[in-house]
Amino acid sequence: MNDCRATRHLLSPTLPISGQPILEVFLENARRRSWRIWTLDTVFDLEDRLEARGYRWSNGEDGRSKAWFRDVDDADLAAAEQFLTDEIYGGGQPRRDRTRIDFRNRFS
Repeated sequence: MNDCRATRHLLSPTLPISGQPILEVFLENARRRSWRIWTLDTVFDLEDRLEARGYRWSNGEDGRSKAWFRDVDDADLAAAEQFLTDEIYGGGQPRRDRTRIDFRNRFS
């Protein structure tokens, strides 16, 4: 019962700036769908551009690709792919992999 009370205590307040209930924001974010974009075969010299756009490096541990990656919302997917095409792959076809992220696999 103490765990239930503690959870209610944590989720019942509102956020200070927006005034939205924390639980509402939590559920909205849990339902949000996004994509993990993996950039494959990128040139090392472009590392600073990728970092500036929020990409992170995966060194290939845990069976992941050895590549740069970033999570983007559905609404930002087209812009992220356009950036890769124009800025990273010089207008050519980007070598990338996409993984859909939703409530089933977000934290797995």
